[in-house]
Amino acid sequence: CLLFYCLGLVSLCLVACSDPGIVKASGAGGLDGVGVERNGYAGVSSAENNITARAGWRYCDLCSVYQPPSAMHCPECNVCIEGYDHHCPWMGQCIGKKNFTSFMMFNCSWLFYLLYAIIWVTFLGQAGKK
Repeated sequence: CLLFYCLGLVSLCLVACSDPGIVKASGAGGLDGVGVERNGYAGVSSAENNITARAGWRYCDLCSVYQPPSAMHCPECNVCIEGYDHHCPWMGQCIGKKNFTSFMMFNCSWLFYLLYAIIWVTFLGQAGKK
């Protein structure tokens, strides 16, 4: 019982306090010396937009950054998240590429605790009454 509580608490803190994968603009204006890096992502040409479009990258007008193919703009957080899954109202944060594993660990911990409690009440708790 204490194991499920500790696992759930640790994974909850990891999800709530970690970066979900916010797409950030690079500090040097988004362009390195050769012109092959945009917003911290190698391979996105800043010289020609059609190369970016063919690779699946999109420009977000709200954030002013280029999004990787798996990124989406979250209207609640007002940022672009790489590997965007959803905005979790209970966590108060987006679930993305960088915190998805911790989010699944949190969900599994409370589901296993629920299963443990049901088994305990249904089978083991009944044994003491007989």
